Amino acid sequence: MRIIQTEYKGYRFRSRLEARWAVFLDELDIEWEYEKEGFRLDNGKYYLPDFWVPCPRYHDSSSGYWLEIKGPVPTEDERKKCLYLAKETGHIALLLYGSPTNKFFHKYTYQPLRVNGVVVDAKEHHSKEISPEIEAFLELIGNDPSEQPFFAHFEIATRFWFGQKQHDFDQTKYKNAIKAARGARFEYGEKGA
Repeated sequence: MRIIQTEYKGYRFRSRLEARWAVFLDELDIEWEYEKEGFRLDNGKYYLPDFWVPCPRYHDSSSGYWLEIKGPVPTEDERKKCLYLAKETGHIALLLYGSPTNKFFHKYTYQPLRVNGVVVDAKEHHSKEISPEIEAFLELIGNDPSEQPFFAHFEIATRFWFGQKQHDFDQTKYKNAIKAARGARFEYGEKGA
């Protein structure tokens, strides 16, 4: 099957799925850059992450997330690229697979590990795995993310929101972002929402 390139906001996305994620981020009023920078990783492979989402409120003006979008479950090679990316750039890499139009999607998170402020490695975490701390918190509030439609959307949206915004999370924007991603039409030459 051949993936259809899609135009949205002056960008030529490699797939409709990437464009739908851009619509989701736009409706949340989240800043992003598409294919900002390519890298030659220490393992010798070249890599061009899909999105850069700046989050200067977390640490400093250079803070942010790499965001890679996949439809099916990522391959081991795709996962390793994100692991190297996080380790070599010092920024968290998120590898989402699935569509913002679905009630559920999953992600891998690649967290740089630092010793005395220097990145020495990166750790992989899958959204199907719940840490003891998160499990205790969810139990406290009576929430099971595996049973909550759109929990993954909420987690991504709030992560980026609080990295960029100084005011309370906007539930209306969040709900509209899901609707906009679902409603975006890229067929027959249309340019999206």
